[in-house]
Amino acid sequence: PVVRRVVFATVVFAAAFSFRLWSARRFGPSLQEAVVVGDAVLFAAEQPETGRKKIEVNSATVDQLIALPGVGPKLAEAIRRDREENGPYQKPSDLLRVKGIGPKKLEKITPLLRFTPFPK
Repeated sequence: PVVRRVVFATVVFAAAFSFRLWSARRFGPSLQEAVVVGDAVLFAAEQPETGRKKIEVNSATVDQLIALPGVGPKLAEAIRRDREENGPYQKPSDLLRVKGIGPKKLEKITPLLRFTPFPK
């Protein structure tokens, strides 16, 4: 009876794990990976090489921007303010218009960002 229980538990676990993998591929990211902004639900994309989630630069909060390497509270606020005043960022080089972001910093943070235009 003990062996049957162990085998049964192993089969159930394997089936549940396989279903989770299949459903993630079939139906996309789960709501646990979603960020709700207003009426929109945005899904964070996984960055495979580091395992860190990419930040949607056009809807990111100041706290999310602070998580980027080399970005502090003042620079994060400057990015947010520039985005509000000049519209959404279309490509990484658009961030160069923010005082405090130069080519080196841009190169460092670009792999961690997504540039999907966000409607006003």
